[in-house]
Amino acid sequence: MTTQTKLISAAIVIVIAVGGVAAAVSHGSKDKKSVAQTQSVKPTNTVPRQINQTTSQPAATQWLNIPQWGVRIPLSSPISDLYYSMSSDGTMATFSTKNLADKYGCTAENVGLSYSLVRFTSKSSGEENVQPSFKQIGNYWYSIGSAQASCLSEENQAANDAIGQVLEPLKNALLSVEAM
Repeated sequence: MTTQTKLISAAIVIVIAVGGVAAAVSHGSKDKKSVAQTQSVKPTNTVPRQINQTTSQPAATQWLNIPQWGVRIPLSSPISDLYYSMSSDGTMATFSTKNLADKYGCTAENVGLSYSLVRFTSKSSGEENVQPSFKQIGNYWYSIGSAQASCLSEENQAANDAIGQVLEPLKNALLSVEAM
């Protein structure tokens, strides 16, 4: 063999060897890449992420229970101290707040606020006496009625203003009457 042939043969062997090494390295890096990808999908050491959100919980609803009728009325800020007095025949509850009773003598027992809750055995038995706010609970119908008298007075504007602050919340509460 001539020197030139030996050099060509050596060059071919080197090219084949370098190609083989390059192919092996390339194939090995693909395997490592897929292993790395698999490992990134399955982390071995995770730290739980903490969420620092402050969510306000709604305040629990307070209720005025009327056990004689098995119903309750939701209380809100201006009427949180609401109480009632039941008529002697058990068909009407009149209302006031302890604050109005203490400051202005506006008690549920004597004159009450402008609204009352009236209970009927049938819807038609009280239609002429009450506002059209009938709500059936069990075998009875409930409606907002006008109290026999009101604490409103021409002589005491401070009392009138205080009463005015509770009338709408009272009406809304009476419309929301529900079974206990």
